Amino acid sequence: MLMIILTCLGSLTLPWMFDDHMVLQRQTPVPIWGSCEPLATVTAEFAGQSVSTKADSAGNWILTLAPMTANNVGQSLTLNTNDTTKIISDVLVGDVWLCAGQSNMDFAVRSSAHQANDLTPLTEVRLCDRAPQLTQTAAKDFYAGTWQHATSETILPFSAVGFFFAQDMQPSVNVSIGMIDLSLGGSTTEGWLPADTFAAYPECASLLEGPFTHPLTHPWVRGLARPHYFAPSYLYEAAIEPFAPFAIKGVLWYQGESNAHLPHWADRWFRHLVDAWRTLWSQPELPFFYVQLPGMERPTWPLMRHVQSMWQDIAQVFMAVSIDVGHPTDVHPNNKKPVGQRLSLLARNNLLLEDVECYGPTLAKHFRKDNELWLEFDHAEGLVDQTGVIGAFELAGADRRFYPAHVTVHGNQLRLSSKQVDTPIDARYAHSAYPQTGLSNLQGLPAAPFRTYSWRPTRIACIGDSITAGAGLANPQQESYPAVLQAMLGDGFDVQNYGRSGCCVIESTLRGTWQRAYSKNIEHGSATLFQPDIVICNLGINDVMEWDSKKKAFEKDYGTLLKHYKGLASKPKILIASPLSPLFPGQTFYADDNVLDIHKSIRAVARRSKVKTVDFLTPLSEQPLWFPDNIHPNARGSQALAEIVYKALLRHRFIKTPQRATKVFVFTGQSNSLGTTADASEADVSPGSHPADAHVRFYWDNRSTRAGAWPEDSLGSSGGQFLALQAQQGEGAHPTFWGPEISFARELYDTGERHFVVIKASRAGGGNSFWFKPAANAHMYDYLTRTIKQALAQLGPHESFELAAMFYIQGESDTTQEAAASGKRLQVLFKNIKKEIPNAKNMRLVIGEIAAAGAQRDVVREQQRQLATQHDAIDYIGTLDLADCLYDQLHFNKQAKLAIGQRFADSYFK
Repeated sequence: MLMIILTCLGSLTLPWMFDDHMVLQRQTPVPIWGSCEPLATVTAEFAGQSVSTKADSAGNWILTLAPMTANNVGQSLTLNTNDTTKIISDVLVGDVWLCAGQSNMDFAVRSSAHQANDLTPLTEVRLCDRAPQLTQTAAKDFYAGTWQHATSETILPFSAVGFFFAQDMQPSVNVSIGMIDLSLGGSTTEGWLPADTFAAYPECASLLEGPFTHPLTHPWVRGLARPHYFAPSYLYEAAIEPFAPFAIKGVLWYQGESNAHLPHWADRWFRHLVDAWRTLWSQPELPFFYVQLPGMERPTWPLMRHVQSMWQDIAQVFMAVSIDVGHPTDVHPNNKKPVGQRLSLLARNNLLLEDVECYGPTLAKHFRKDNELWLEFDHAEGLVDQTGVIGAFELAGADRRFYPAHVTVHGNQLRLSSKQVDTPIDARYAHSAYPQTGLSNLQGLPAAPFRTYSWRPTRIACIGDSITAGAGLANPQQESYPAVLQAMLGDGFDVQNYGRSGCCVIESTLRGTWQRAYSKNIEHGSATLFQPDIVICNLGINDVMEWDSKKKAFEKDYGTLLKHYKGLASKPKILIASPLSPLFPGQTFYADDNVLDIHKSIRAVARRSKVKTVDFLTPLSEQPLWFPDNIHPNARGSQALAEIVYKALLRHRFIKTPQRATKVFVFTGQSNSLGTTADASEADVSPGSHPADAHVRFYWDNRSTRAGAWPEDSLGSSGGQFLALQAQQGEGAHPTFWGPEISFARELYDTGERHFVVIKASRAGGGNSFWFKPAANAHMYDYLTRTIKQALAQLGPHESFELAAMFYIQGESDTTQEAAASGKRLQVLFKNIKKEIPNAKNMRLVIGEIAAAGAQRDVVREQQRQLATQHDAIDYIGTLDLADCLYDQLHFNKQAKLAIGQRFADSYFK
């Protein structure tokens, strides 16, 4: 019979964790403490031990039991005073684990994607769910909850990660398991740290006094926090400090969502947390097992996961991978069982020295062979890549620009190559916010996202008002000009958006009680903490509202703001908007003389402050369609702003990265390239339903069979300029056309490609003679080359380009003679385009198979297939499996057109 007997001369009080159904930690000294009458003697008797101590003058006491072996039999614990006996029942001796963090640790079993057999009661497991009492303000009263058996009822509200950890662990170790959950949804790492941590950082001096306006605090927490439980150090004082030094085996930590907005600070806080807790427990190597954030569409999460991966360099700190069990939009993915199991495997291997695989494939080394990069892995038995998805693996050369890689498996090695990277230097895997994954080993354990490069990106802070913030855009995180600039600059840069709508320069400006000066807002503090290498500032237009009364303060306050940034330790280069972007008729301050005065003042500030300027006005003044509310740019306008900034950075030599060549893709052919529409009841692509629709630049000029003077008449065009991706003008029964270019562009966009344009020059009907230059009626060749050249002329004067690929679907209308010569004529077309169009030396030709039945069409198919087999630069994609999608036995329906565009994209990256 196991028994603890605590005896004292007066009343006896114990902390909450000493209660019925508790578990004591095996194989280590076990502290027991509490309070009683001052100077009274306390004696503990347990499992043959008898230990005594004397309370101090305040009545506090602590004693320590010697290490014990595990015991799965629960017995009574008896506490005796002179005249009182208190019974604490059902004590086990085994392993005790502390669960802490935020909502994904607190996420209950009842909400998880569990199976019925997952809820079988575990007789050797005890659960202590310390639930926060959100109505309490005093730290000592914030938590409530006691030890319970792991029954089918008590399992349901408990931490799913904690329960599935215990479920996997207990049968393996065959000792009792105690799980204590102290997690709190939404909590930041700062909340779990002692207050003295922050004193070491001057920039954190105000964090304890004003945590809910401080730029280090996550915006979500700023908006919802109450000072009593989201304040820095509160949870340390409410949960951790009172819990120590209760003997535990280790810590399970699942947190980071509320710190992922500033990954480098998250790194600092977590390392302090490990040190602080180990100091509190007097255990220099107290084990920590933590969960790396899963996939989710949040832009800072790839960097946060990279930061988390580096915590494995701390002794006795281990990371469980969850990249494969995330959700694109739900911060609380419900597949928690693998997470708990992976934490258990780590503990079984590293603490209990059990011979069990606990890691997924882990990069050991990489090396280059010719134009390939080879990756070699440890923990790679049965290494497989189950993704089948372009973009999970990426390669980069010396320019630090990553492109999707082709991957093959060779034992414990992967061979990576890419047509876009001649001399690969670096690789990365699962780098995007919500990546496709699939690299795993025989045990089904996934590889963590990794990257081989170690350079520090150039940090660019974009500060400003609503133009910078992206007001009015459907998706500012992807469509604001800083986001587009990030895509243009690539991985050698870290562009952050610190815009705030409504902000101004003049420090005394108020809107109600809100201080509207940028220097008074948290975005200014965040940009400061970012320590940028380059600052791009777009401020001033909101100052027009009070210009008459406060214009004298403008130049002084703007100069002070710029002086602040120039004085940062990072010594940033500064670029300010002067003049500001245009206003158009209908906007309140259009043609207001005060706007002209503001422009003059900004120029004066720039001269005195010795900062560079970028003209947002002149290049945009003739583009009212890009400013639908007459002041804020739409997605196309944001792209133009990003291009203007990019060129200014190059012009002022703020960046040395050479201009990235814009990839040009050309679509041509007859009706199935043009894309005649099908049944009106069939779902359309709905331009605007995909992020690519707003970002991809699209130039078209299509031809009609019905036009009277058919060599010259246009069916419809983009008006001689690049527009957003969209359907095009139709004719007759088909008011709009769109072809494979829609899904092709979206597919490229989804792989991470941003710097490309699409040109379309197709014709409704016509044999291949129209595209064969020596033929007398080769008007389509002339029209195609003219359209490409006109489109290229619309690219920016400093924008380099390369003709990457031409996609060709033609042959349904070929005569017997044309069909017999279709392969040869297409080869001539390919050679002529490469000769006549600049920067087309490396262009690929991708042929889309025609699917309509007919003898001449069979000849065309065979000729085109043979052409592709004879030339490395020519590919052929099959479509006969889509023949059932020919809605009139000739033209592909919408579903088939989308499929063909995706196949074009896959062929290009093959």
